[in-house]
Amino acid sequence: MWLLPVFSFPQPSGPFQIGTIRVEWTDPNRAELFLPDRDRPRSIVSQIYYPSAPSQGEAAPYVPPQSRVPQRIADLMHLPSFLLEQLRRVQTHAKVGAPVSAQRERYPVLIYLSGLGGFSNLNTFEAEELASNGFVVVALDQPGGAASVTLVDGTEIAGLGKAVMDPLLIQSARPASRAPQLFGIFYPQGLVPYFAEDVSLALDQLGLMNASGGGSVLGGKLDLQHVGIYGVSLGGIVAAQACHTDQRILACIVMDAFMTADVATDGLSQPAMWLTRSAEVMRAERDRAGGWTEDDIALHIGSMSDAFSHSGTDAYYVEIADIFHLDFTDAPLWSPIVSWLGLSGPIGVSRAHAIINSLSLAFFDRYVSENPSRSVADLLASVPEVRARISPSD
Repeated sequence: MWLLPVFSFPQPSGPFQIGTIRVEWTDPNRAELFLPDRDRPRSIVSQIYYPSAPSQGEAAPYVPPQSRVPQRIADLMHLPSFLLEQLRRVQTHAKVGAPVSAQRERYPVLIYLSGLGGFSNLNTFEAEELASNGFVVVALDQPGGAASVTLVDGTEIAGLGKAVMDPLLIQSARPASRAPQLFGIFYPQGLVPYFAEDVSLALDQLGLMNASGGGSVLGGKLDLQHVGIYGVSLGGIVAAQACHTDQRILACIVMDAFMTADVATDGLSQPAMWLTRSAEVMRAERDRAGGWTEDDIALHIGSMSDAFSHSGTDAYYVEIADIFHLDFTDAPLWSPIVSWLGLSGPIGVSRAHAIINSLSLAFFDRYVSENPSRSVADLLASVPEVRARISPSD
């Protein structure tokens, strides 16, 4: 059905095939905040994409078989529960458990974080492009942030939605005198620092995986001296906070997200790129689809601009013309309904993704793999849809 297509992702441009595995990691020192009884430790799930040798293995599905993500996203969007079920039939280019490519001894690592109500594979267009060009992409499902996370033991932790989560996230950026609550507990610092600790957990666990030798397909193949991070919306907020607190991360891309008070005040010590759009484009999205109050716009643009201005090393503040919030993700590929609802911008999803991929690859090539093929500033100057501020000059 053309309204609910079983779509295909564009062929990645890089020289590598792609493999993938899915793993769960637990932090015994932190409680799971998104279950009312708080009687189990925090666990996160990761879909890892990596450069692989050619393989005849099974193509990984876009949505894992046991996942309730389609139903939960539909619920959060107040849509009929069946509407996104076709996502289960979409396949990626990644082969499950394929052997790692032997072309290089080790591969640099990128952490990906999705937005509120998203899931680990929500930027598959970007993860596959980066993996095909020699990066290991570790895409996290974070309970509470994701639409749904199903753990190995079958426990599902469903997302709580914007009405519950927004005050707990904004508290990390603009603290209210009376802190918001979750299940009766106050959070004066908001929940962004808690989500950022998931990134440190992932890096710790990747270190153990890397040391396992033959215990994992990725054992000994990860270059954990070269780590970057990127995220969209909530994922961008958390990515920047993780950069602020965990110096193992060398570089950060934030897509269309406000910054915590810490990041807005201090900036980042690592190279960083903010990908966003102008206030006028945000207002155009509001006119078509709602949301994006003037207060939202001021917080997003103001805090990102502050973080850029206060960052002490290579920083890029990039506005992309005519891009809407969901264009930073796979969502416009799901159905033409996304565009009809005004949730995809005039730029068009193909062009939006092409720009995001080219900028992400150039940025991480330079600052994570340390093997730049092109100056980031030169690339920015060649893209007519972007307007960029760069500090210092690249």
